[in-house]
Amino acid sequence: MKILLIEDDAGLTELITANLEELGFFVMSAASGDEAFKYLAKQTPDLMLLDYSLPDMNGKELIEILIKQHITPPPFIITTGQGDERIAVDMMKLGAMDYLVKDILFLEKLPAVVKRMVKEIESEGKLRDAEEALKQSEQLFRMISENAPVFIDSFDEHGRCLFWNKQCRKTFGWTIDEINEQEDSIALFYPDPAVRKEVTSSIISTPDGHFKEWYPVTKDGKILRMMWANFRLPSGQVFSIGHDITERKLAEQALRESEENLSIILNSIEEAVIAVDRQEKITQMNRVAQILTGWTFEDAKTRLLSEVFSITDRFSGESCPYSVEKVINIGTTIGLASHIILKSRDGVERQIADTVAPIKNPEGEIIGAVLVFRDVTEQFRLEERVRQSEKMQVVGQLAGGIAHDFNNQLSAILGYSELLILRLEDEQLIKDATRIKQGALRAANLTAQLLAFSHKGKSLSTPVSIHKIISEVTDILERTISKQITIQQILNASSEATLGDPNQLQNAILNMAINARDAMPDGGKLIFETSVCELDENFLKEYLYDILPGTYLMISISDNGCGMSAETQKHIFEPFYTTKEVGKGTGMGLASVYGTIHNHKGEISVCSEVGKGTTFSIYLPLLEGVNSTEVVEKSKTPVNGTARILLVDDEKTILEFATSALEALGYETITCSDGKEAVEYYEKSSAEIDLVILDMIMPVMGGRETFLQMKKINPEVLAILSSGYSLNETAQTILDDGVKAFIRKPYELIELSKMLAQVLHGNEN
Repeated sequence: MKILLIEDDAGLTELITANLEELGFFVMSAASGDEAFKYLAKQTPDLMLLDYSLPDMNGKELIEILIKQHITPPPFIITTGQGDERIAVDMMKLGAMDYLVKDILFLEKLPAVVKRMVKEIESEGKLRDAEEALKQSEQLFRMISENAPVFIDSFDEHGRCLFWNKQCRKTFGWTIDEINEQEDSIALFYPDPAVRKEVTSSIISTPDGHFKEWYPVTKDGKILRMMWANFRLPSGQVFSIGHDITERKLAEQALRESEENLSIILNSIEEAVIAVDRQEKITQMNRVAQILTGWTFEDAKTRLLSEVFSITDRFSGESCPYSVEKVINIGTTIGLASHIILKSRDGVERQIADTVAPIKNPEGEIIGAVLVFRDVTEQFRLEERVRQSEKMQVVGQLAGGIAHDFNNQLSAILGYSELLILRLEDEQLIKDATRIKQGALRAANLTAQLLAFSHKGKSLSTPVSIHKIISEVTDILERTISKQITIQQILNASSEATLGDPNQLQNAILNMAINARDAMPDGGKLIFETSVCELDENFLKEYLYDILPGTYLMISISDNGCGMSAETQKHIFEPFYTTKEVGKGTGMGLASVYGTIHNHKGEISVCSEVGKGTTFSIYLPLLEGVNSTEVVEKSKTPVNGTARILLVDDEKTILEFATSALEALGYETITCSDGKEAVEYYEKSSAEIDLVILDMIMPVMGGRETFLQMKKINPEVLAILSSGYSLNETAQTILDDGVKAFIRKPYELIELSKMLAQVLHGNEN
């Protein structure tokens, strides 16, 4: 650092120089004001040590001359042998940084004062250097400012205009002479006294270089929107720089409106949006993104995306790689896999779908990336349910077809076993035939479950008391299950009747109760609960229930057993799916429950958690104001008869068995293997036929068409419909056409004999 020492005492000059050079300063000296001016004309020191009393002038006069010559004095310290405070005050007003008296401690105090001053000078930084340089370059300023595209003016301390550049003259319309002719030049630009007072006050109080917005008036009365900054010189002169900000303000307003519109749009859309820069730090985040991630934008701003956007693979649970870096590098849009889980700040997990796209500036350079994602948890859940429902329908169709064909075969096995029992005399052979019959009945029960699952209809349609069924199931369970299991009934339904098959519904509820029992090997609680509820379209749509809105009877069966995993719950209603050991379950129990409930125009759902238990919820249409009917005890004795029966079936084994069975019951039988053959025969011999037994599904001509053709021939034709399916909508349609009864294959001899007697004697069922 360079120091100019201005001192007329040669001895003191030598001592001061030695002390300062020892501190590392470069010291130059001048013994008079004239020598000091010569030095200052060549270069500017960083600090001056100025003796107040010089041979040709005092320190105050030297500084004032510099100021009048528009030379900014360097930072200086006044030294004097006089302890006059007035000198100190005068010099401090002119800008002295400190004041030292040349007493006996002068040389001892000087180094510390100089070091402190140097430190203060250095701390003022580049801004002060720039301002100082600007003040010292007024001549250069005058040369370049005349044609500058900004407004530049200068006024002395009395308000006289010293400089008024071309831009000022062109825009405001006044010349410098016209301004100076005014008693109060500010009034030209600010005619309103209140505004003028504010401007005057602001000029005095506003710091140098601080731009402030003003609205001056031109000569032709136009109001401008401008930014002005003032700079004060030690001489009292003030120069100002201004620029028109109209376009900038319009641009700022447009930018604000654009940002507001962007914010409104981002916060209005249902997708979440996160923008990041090239370093993957978050720069923007909309409302939905804040909700899904659990982070506010204020907290997330400038954080790395990986801190806020935590994603894992739904199947493996492992953290997923981010696509942002790849998008930034290659510049193309990338979509995430559909099985991505987003874990929010508060631990909530959601399945999301998302895309990542690059953000480019007007020059096409990639400056970041934007993530657009949405919560698809509910959508995925519904899609899963649709896929599961479609799969169940396909499996149901397959199961129904198998059951139908199997029932035809069982009909022969069951029928012939019954004929053997009737005809055999050997006791052991009768027992063997009985075992065949029992096996056939068990197989028939299995096919009945398959038919129930495949939605092939219920056998009966009668008012059923659900509370009575629950009571009966409870009685059965209390006699058979472990005493460690407590059964509780919470039957709150004010009306508890539904229309359906009491046996199928009882089997369904019993099946679920047995599953609950098996889930509690060490004991627990089994709860039956009922209530009446209204299911509206929103509820049905949310749970994808394929039933009509209305009043339903809700039956829940709950246990606090081992529970089921989510994967197990996906398959529990599938036929032959079981988690039990081999030999301990067929896998048809819940499948038949599923079919039974759907056959009764109801719905079933399950809620389970491993280690906490399971709840099945069933919704059945409520039948209000109707009492359930009692089940009539069936007769166990076949009913013989005499009549001529036309038997129509495409299965040869059925024709052979049914012929033998009917003849055993005393009936005469004529057989046809399809509907067309039967119609042709009936047209010729209808007077000789007392009753027709029709298979529902046959090649060439089905059961319904066959019956309708026969009805044209004989409107009073008596017919019984037979099918390997249960009583479904198709069968019901045929019954509505005039068929007298329906019997499901495989049927027992007793059941067939009773139905023949009832139809022939006019007692329809």
